[in-house]
Amino acid sequence: FMNWIPYFREHPWLNLLIGLSIVFVLVLGSMIFMNIRFVDRLIQGQMQKQGEMLAESIEGSMFDALAVGNNDGVRSQFKRLKQNVPELGVYVYSFDQKIFFSSDPRFEGQTLHSVLGNTALTEQIGQMIETGDAAGATFENRISGEPYISLARPIRNESRCFHCHGKSKKILGGILVMSPTSDAYEAAFQARRLGIVIGAIG
Repeated sequence: FMNWIPYFREHPWLNLLIGLSIVFVLVLGSMIFMNIRFVDRLIQGQMQKQGEMLAESIEGSMFDALAVGNNDGVRSQFKRLKQNVPELGVYVYSFDQKIFFSSDPRFEGQTLHSVLGNTALTEQIGQMIETGDAAGATFENRISGEPYISLARPIRNESRCFHCHGKSKKILGGILVMSPTSDAYEAAFQARRLGIVIGAIG
């Protein structure tokens, strides 16, 4: 290394080039890091918004059937949902977290914990039901190794529900929507890797 010092002294442009290269690498690395954070947050935000819209839509259509006691009509809706979007998981549960309707009929009659398999998440949803937090709870979880973004929101007691549930309870239960994220994150990973390769070539 000592032998190179005179060379650098005779060619000051090398010092400038090395300094600029270091700055360039730091800036590029920062841009890649910020892009990773931004894309991940964008995916999570988009999935959450889709989950909220889907939960609102399902809840509205479900109430119309339940208002006239048509439970089989609700099950038919969930069956069609499973046929059209098989990777989506939707579960409607009571105040004590017993599942009444599900896109996967195998879980009907079981508890929410049997779906999530996570005590902490189950307790978090239980607190959400007790407080009636309208914002619900959004979290990331894994089912059989597959990543999901899940949204749980309470189902409030309304006048059209009084004939079955009475007026005493403010919250009847909740709805859980689980959307797989593997495809979205894989697409983001491919774009991220391409960006790193282009940056390295640059």
